[in-house]
Amino acid sequence: MATLTSASTFFRRTFTKIILAVLAIIVFFIVINFGKNLINSIFPPPPAPTTVAFGKLPKLDLSSGITYAPSTIFNVQTISGNIPNLATTAKVFTVRGPRFAFGVLDQAQQKAKNAGFDDQSVGVIEGKAKFVDPKDKNRVLVMETATGNFELQSDFASQQEIIATRPKSQEDAKRRAIDFFRIFGISEKDFPQDKITSTYYKVDAGKLVETASLSDANLVQIIFNRAEIDSLAVIYLNAANPSVRALAADQKIVAANYSPIDIQKHKFATYPLKNASAAFEDLKNGRGVFNKKIDGKVFTIRNVRLGYLQTNKFQSFLMPVYIFESDNGLAAYVGAVSDLWVQ
Repeated sequence: MATLTSASTFFRRTFTKIILAVLAIIVFFIVINFGKNLINSIFPPPPAPTTVAFGKLPKLDLSSGITYAPSTIFNVQTISGNIPNLATTAKVFTVRGPRFAFGVLDQAQQKAKNAGFDDQSVGVIEGKAKFVDPKDKNRVLVMETATGNFELQSDFASQQEIIATRPKSQEDAKRRAIDFFRIFGISEKDFPQDKITSTYYKVDAGKLVETASLSDANLVQIIFNRAEIDSLAVIYLNAANPSVRALAADQKIVAANYSPIDIQKHKFATYPLKNASAAFEDLKNGRGVFNKKIDGKVFTIRNVRLGYLQTNKFQSFLMPVYIFESDNGLAAYVGAVSDLWVQ
């Protein structure tokens, strides 16, 4: 009996020691990790050296942005009251140009047919094929056969069926736009649905006028924004001219543009960036652009961040920019790559 009692006591003591040892090891690693994080926060490790593998980069094409008057006043109203310090390096990605191949016209004709247009183009001029909606001769699709990029136009602003109707809902317009672009092979990985935004428009005297209410709108513009790359947003240069967008009426898509760039995410190099304060000086000296027209002379800066800019004209690289955010979607863009690496 004494032997059993001794064994039981020994087992309990041994088990307790094992538990205490395990807890001690866990606490040890927690303390070590906390210490490392604390040291890194106080003395952050230097960034990895940049590769600058593409050499000097071409100047960022901001020509399609909105210019501003030299008298514009820039008022910094960030949370800290200052222009923040951001990353010192960023990736630059290559962008693939148009690829020419046999059979592209046949593919364009099939896509046009699937979208409800005559499958026989009415002419191919400078690599662009034109297709007409058999139900509406003024609804015309013009497609670049080499890239698949296209523009859809119609005279919707003069059509009574558009002016006299209202979209059922934002979701219905969104679904219609998604279904339309799927016909043309849009990548939902590159343009995820949770990045889609919308704007309401009404037709007033033959012109599109933005409105805040769906009940007052005749059309909904659906904008397809790209997924983030390296946790940075990919933005359009001009808010009024996004590269992938559709204008949805109650029953159909009346206008659209599809001209995404082919970003080669596996082909990149890292480059040093100018600091945000230097970019702010560039902005004040007229070396930036706005994404839309400014009301008044004061541009209030609420936030500053980095992002990637898709230009309207083709460029061989996707390059980072500083985004100076204001109110109501207004923003200013300044190239972020160090001037030493821009030719």
